[in-house]
Amino acid sequence: MREIIVRTISGVLYILIVVFSMFTTHEWFMGLFFVLALITMSEYLKLVHLTSYLAYFLLAFFLFVFSYKGLEFTDFFTYIAFYDNAINLFLILTIFVNLFMFKDILWTSKIPMFGKKKYVILILYMIGGFVFLTLIPFVNKEFVPKLVVGVFTLVWANDTFAF
Repeated sequence: MREIIVRTISGVLYILIVVFSMFTTHEWFMGLFFVLALITMSEYLKLVHLTSYLAYFLLAFFLFVFSYKGLEFTDFFTYIAFYDNAINLFLILTIFVNLFMFKDILWTSKIPMFGKKKYVILILYMIGGFVFLTLIPFVNKEFVPKLVVGVFTLVWANDTFAF
């Protein structure tokens, strides 16, 4: 019984922090998801026994470059078509790696995260996931946090009823 109370309190606190950061400004939203990505990456690096600081640099780089789609910041890039094509290429590679990992889990006994593809999975699975999560709330060059709140509400409701 005590575990359910602790989970409920921590879940409500987590929800309040996430919803507050989403409805304040884009910078709070990006800051929160950057911190969550750092924590996630730190856990992954411990899990696969990597001690590279390059991974943290790559996370910051990809979030900085790709997660500002739709803002005036993209005017910094002189070729917007290149920027859009880079995001599309990154999306295609991320989907390809996700499908490859799914195939490995279903038809082989190896878990691909622990093989030789640690950096590929780090960049195209973990960092890619956070980049595309931060791109969800942009509609017509405007930050619309209701979209991310809707996605999180669906995930949280699914997890709650599954528990």
